[in-house]
Amino acid sequence: MNTPLKTILRTAMANALFITFIGGMLPMMVPPAMAAEQAAAPERNPPGDIPDSQVFVTFKSPTGFSVRVPEGWARTERQNGARFTDKYNAVDIDISATIASPSVASVKNGQAAELVKTGRAVKIKMVKNVKLSTGPSILIVYESNSGPNPVTNKQ
Repeated sequence: MNTPLKTILRTAMANALFITFIGGMLPMMVPPAMAAEQAAAPERNPPGDIPDSQVFVTFKSPTGFSVRVPEGWARTERQNGARFTDKYNAVDIDISATIASPSVASVKNGQAAELVKTGRAVKIKMVKNVKLSTGPSILIVYESNSGPNPVTNKQ
């Protein structure tokens, strides 16, 4: 399976963000706001650390979106979206209204800039148009620090 979510799973520092205009709503995965910090050295996990047999389950939100996440990830439902977590990985989905469909330029100047401003040492790798089965979308690929581990304080 070659999905952005699998890309997230391949390294603890990789994150993917899809911005899709669907019926006036804008689903976004947004990291928590944090003070500026230095990027942590990314973990180097051996190839195949995620089994090919990983099962993905579909979460259908009452707000109208659905997403496939690895089975066993913790889920927190919110009025405006959901959060899925497992160890250092997290996927946040927030729904907000928008007036017009996003463009690569508007996303670079809006959501991507906000990720850099509020995230944990965020480095934008790519912003591009993509076609999903649900329609045109914009993909933001970025790296960021995870939150510190409560036991080891490592990121």
